[in-house]
Amino acid sequence: MKLNRIMTYAASLTAGFALMVACKDDPETVVPQLAVEPATVAAAAEGGASTITVSANTAWTAVSDSPAWVTVSEKTDNSFVVTVEANQTASARTAAVTVSVTADPTVNKVVAVTQNTGGEISLTVTPATVDVAAEGGAKEFAIATNGVWEASSDKDWANVSPASGSTDGKITVTAEPNTGDARTATISVTAGDKTVSVTVKQAKSAAVPDPTMQAFVVPDNAVVGDTWDLKDERDDQMYPAVKMHDGKVWMAKNLNFTKDLASDGYRCQDEHCDRWGVHYGWALAEVACPSGWHIATRDEAVAFQDAVVAAYGSVLDAILALCLPNDAAAGFDYWNAETHPGVVNYNNASKFNAIGNGNINADGVTPDHFPRLARYWVNQGKLEFGWAGTYIAVEGFSETEYFCVRCIKD
Repeated sequence: MKLNRIMTYAASLTAGFALMVACKDDPETVVPQLAVEPATVAAAAEGGASTITVSANTAWTAVSDSPAWVTVSEKTDNSFVVTVEANQTASARTAAVTVSVTADPTVNKVVAVTQNTGGEISLTVTPATVDVAAEGGAKEFAIATNGVWEASSDKDWANVSPASGSTDGKITVTAEPNTGDARTATISVTAGDKTVSVTVKQAKSAAVPDPTMQAFVVPDNAVVGDTWDLKDERDDQMYPAVKMHDGKVWMAKNLNFTKDLASDGYRCQDEHCDRWGVHYGWALAEVACPSGWHIATRDEAVAFQDAVVAAYGSVLDAILALCLPNDAAAGFDYWNAETHPGVVNYNNASKFNAIGNGNINADGVTPDHFPRLARYWVNQGKLEFGWAGTYIAVEGFSETEYFCVRCIKD
């Protein structure tokens, strides 16, 4: 029995020694570590060289996927140089340099290389403006360019993705939910020396009361084209308002206020005051605007006329920008397209929303220039425009007729 115990103990020692030797001979497993800095190279059109730093605990290689214009050289244990040749083409271009572990190429890092065109860069971004609900959401903009571009937002609540790219592409702007007043973000896209800015407008939260016309104050930073939805406290009707090229804020819808007014002092075109606005006799027109607003003076009407023509380059283009196009879905036309075929080109670029409300003659019944001209009361005159004759004019006073009203903020 004693001999057997000695032999068993000796065998155990031998097995343990063999296991120790085997473990000692098996090398430790090395987990490859790899990092590069920087991970992007934005090369100028004339080309250039950039040094890439590599942090690794094992052997590595660096290879360009576009060796014709991006080369790798001057490799050391912890760096290499990327050289980009001048771009003689008409478009931006991209390449990639892949740094990988020699023993296991699946462990790798990519250095992205972009280079602008050597020619003139073109850049457009569409649409110019998008509207987002208060609940938030995503909207797309299309980028058309031959260059390398970057996109950014001036507001934290409007997030842009992707933030960069090359040649034509799209960006998505995601607006966070809005718990306050209506707000606006500017998205800037830059390619080379060109920058285009577009606008994201988000509606106010339903929890925020509608601003009223009577209490409205034009923001100091308001610019041409800014719009607001305002409530008339007198009857709770809503009206859009827009800052126009004359620097004034105008109602962007014909006034439709009749509460407590003498019924013989106004008329409704086609029995639809809600559609065309109220046609007021002069006596009521003078007092129809809400507090803080007024009918344009002749000088203000002339300034409006001159400013929109200057902004759009011609009388015709100004008319196209002022007028709301016909909408088949509405079931009626704001303009008579048969007698004035040019109305198909109306684009309402100014957001003024003019329609062919015409006027009602002194008999209080017969419509005139309906639906052909937009006609509004002016203090001691009238402002009118439309396709007929392609003109914008401030005409003489006609106290016995009935015209629509567009109020201006005091």
